[in-house]
Amino acid sequence: MENTVDANFVSVVSHELRTSLNSVQGFIDLLMHGQVGELTEEQYLYLGYAQEAVQQLISIVEDIVFMARADAGEFEIRQEEVHFQTLAAQVINNLQRQALKAGVTLHQDIPSSLPVLYVDPQRMKQVLDSLVINAIKFTPSGGVVTLSAHYKDEHFVRISVSDTGCGITAEDRPYVFERFFQSNNDLQSRMGGCGLGLTIAKLIVEQHGGTIGFGTVVNEGTTFYFTVPLMVHTTHYP
Repeated sequence: MENTVDANFVSVVSHELRTSLNSVQGFIDLLMHGQVGELTEEQYLYLGYAQEAVQQLISIVEDIVFMARADAGEFEIRQEEVHFQTLAAQVINNLQRQALKAGVTLHQDIPSSLPVLYVDPQRMKQVLDSLVINAIKFTPSGGVVTLSAHYKDEHFVRISVSDTGCGITAEDRPYVFERFFQSNNDLQSRMGGCGLGLTIAKLIVEQHGGTIGFGTVVNEGTTFYFTVPLMVHTTHYP
């Protein structure tokens, strides 16, 4: 009962926050598209910074709501047939601007023969967004982030996001998937966030029956990898 009350409270508060933030974002969009007059280059630049800050706040609110609902047992996935190539292309395209700003190159390594997945497309996109954004944050300018997927066995595909970033220190590794964990890394302090992205990714992957983990080398990079189920077509006999 307590978790349900907490979830309802968070839902109400977050609704009010999102309504206000969406209004701010809407007005910023109007300004940036010249609907109320032409902007100078400097004005456009600073409005872009404001837009990014508002979007980050919206993402934080959504993450907190997600965790509250999960704690209350209200988290469900809706699995369906999904072509991973299409999903990956959407993620890469959506994050291309952020990568360019950071000076990071996004690559894909996804064979055309990859089998069809049986996943919740919205939740799987949430996992990929979190891992790729995280990789971009911790990769210095000139680095590379690679999204790849390969057939693992007859039941699962293994998906990974690799970067050429700073790596994860030994003291941070046991806490990577803990909620609200914040590394002492200088990049982390500059990038912000509330430390829920990897926690949510782990929850979603495990809800699909998969597993998630990572490998890392300090000053060389990190690879997060997880497994998701394949679409199994059952043959029915008369």
